[in-house]
Amino acid sequence: MFGKAIKSISIISVILLAIPLSSCRKSIKQFIAEDKPINEIPQSERNNTLMAQLPIKIDSTNYIIFPIGQAKKDRGIDKISYSKGNYYDYYLDNIIFQNISTNETHLLSKSSIKIVSFEQLRDHQNRAEKLMIYTVIDDLSSNNSKEPHTVLYVGSLDGKIFKRMSPKDHQLHNWKYISEASKIYYQTLEDTDGNGEFDSQDRQHLYSLSIKDFVSTELLLNELKEASNLQ
Repeated sequence: MFGKAIKSISIISVILLAIPLSSCRKSIKQFIAEDKPINEIPQSERNNTLMAQLPIKIDSTNYIIFPIGQAKKDRGIDKISYSKGNYYDYYLDNIIFQNISTNETHLLSKSSIKIVSFEQLRDHQNRAEKLMIYTVIDDLSSNNSKEPHTVLYVGSLDGKIFKRMSPKDHQLHNWKYISEASKIYYQTLEDTDGNGEFDSQDRQHLYSLSIKDFVSTELLLNELKEASNLQ
């Protein structure tokens, strides 16, 4: 679902959260949940206690980050675990950024979200770029008919910019970074029929995102239309 150039998605242990972002692909995090929406779980069975993991150093900066998430109350484990669980329960709930020179701290997001994966962007020579990439669930709707979906966010290395790039009602399908163009290319699926689900009947969109100014542009609209007319 995510970019092949610098990203290989896999189910990994939370222990990898302690690996520095300078290790590139190994810094990628994805946490898989079972197909049971959180709104179907009784409130008494939910655990809203957030815990912080050991910090990760962001390459070429004075910042470290503390991933925070929910502990597994039902298993009596006193540490964060992000393996399998109910929808949303074991994704990251937020990230705390800290300046190691001033000790100033702040949250990445001021809204309720679930972070599915994050990484520091790198070029084809494994050099760190001044950009963080996140895949996020930011619509924590209690509507059972609406399918939770991931969207693309980008942010600055100090965590003070955190910007959504996916349009409303679009699900992130894939992304890829081409450093020579200084652009991220990403695909989305739009819920065109408004049924709250994403399938082959929905429309696909392709965008480019400049890493210099965070400007996103939809691509190939006329070209795809012309090619379709040839069929």
